[in-house]
Amino acid sequence: MPWRTQTCSADLKIRPARPRDHAALTALWRRAVSASHRYLGARRLVEEETAVSTVYLPACEVWIAEADGPVGFLALRPGGEVAGLFVDPVAQRKGVGWSLLDHVQAGATLHLEVAAPNFAARAFYAHYGFREVSRRHDPDLDEELLHMRLSSPGPEVSTDG
Repeated sequence: MPWRTQTCSADLKIRPARPRDHAALTALWRRAVSASHRYLGARRLVEEETAVSTVYLPACEVWIAEADGPVGFLALRPGGEVAGLFVDPVAQRKGVGWSLLDHVQAGATLHLEVAAPNFAARAFYAHYGFREVSRRHDPDLDEELLHMRLSSPGPEVSTDG
């Protein structure tokens, strides 16, 4: 399995974020985005970082994956929208993102938007089971965004009378 080359350690804990976590999560976001979003310019990174710390983290339900400190986080909006999933580069491909999705996914229909140039994220989400349902051009970002959806399967129904 290419996206989980190493399983998460038993000490990985997932907990809800608190306001005092926001500075550490913004720094984690910066490390993750600097490693994975090379298509963004420096000015755009600064703008996005400001939005993460002042808009997204305070407005979302945020879950932190910790192993000797934060190694990843997932921000969830109402309606099952994954506003962001970020894993520290040193913790990538170890099941952190997968564990965060597993944590919030139970029985929910999750959906998200991912930038078309973010090939690694697109592949990760597809491997997890998300499927592209539409595309749109975002004029503010001047890039194509893919809308992806994951539906949890319902309980198995027996047809054996």
